[in-house]
Amino acid sequence: MTRVHARYGGTGRIRRSWPIRLFGLGVAALMAAGGLLAGGGVAWAADQPDSLTIAGAGLNKPLSIHAGSQQDLFASVLRQVSWMAGQAGDPIHPDPGQLGPKYTVTVLVNNAAAQVYELYPQAPGGPRAHRPAAQPKGAAGEAWFYASVAMPDILEAAGVPLVRSDASGAAGGMTYEDPGYVPAAVTSEPASLSLGKTFREQGRTVLLWLLTPFMVLLLLFAAARRSRRYGRR
Repeated sequence: MTRVHARYGGTGRIRRSWPIRLFGLGVAALMAAGGLLAGGGVAWAADQPDSLTIAGAGLNKPLSIHAGSQQDLFASVLRQVSWMAGQAGDPIHPDPGQLGPKYTVTVLVNNAAAQVYELYPQAPGGPRAHRPAAQPKGAAGEAWFYASVAMPDILEAAGVPLVRSDASGAAGGMTYEDPGYVPAAVTSEPASLSLGKTFREQGRTVLLWLLTPFMVLLLLFAAARRSRRYGRR
């Protein structure tokens, strides 16, 4: 008991240093979180896509869409493919030869190719999308996805000449079966490409990052109080 008393009740230096240490840890954690936010924002802004091309059946040359002059159309087409970046893919392995016309979308950053996707807007059962393993900036995991039923309309708005037919095979509107999964990212309103709006939309994530250091601080403070309580015994 004498030894414990000396540690926790003697001069009181350790007792007084705990709040200081905890405060220092909290400040350090906050600075680290701020650095992550700032660093992520800079990287995201530097890699922001500014144009894309569409090539495929019925097109004599690739269509080119620029964020500056065609912002809404660019955002709509980009939304059809950008959500696939980093995703694991759906458990499907279709035969590309049975999916109908293929259209290749190349996303560019500062006129340099950054991502490539293959779209099959008229695949039986609903649109499909493919992320090739060979990507402009390095190899990625090959993956297939169920895509949005809005894909044909978006591609047509971009200038892709899709051949549509109804259930009887006559010219006219083409109906699609629901693929059973439509990514939320491609069915909502096109998002602005501004960095500020991106952070506002991800406010919960940012708030969690900011609250984490305070949670750590509270846990350390509780541990310190408990240690002093046992020391007094």
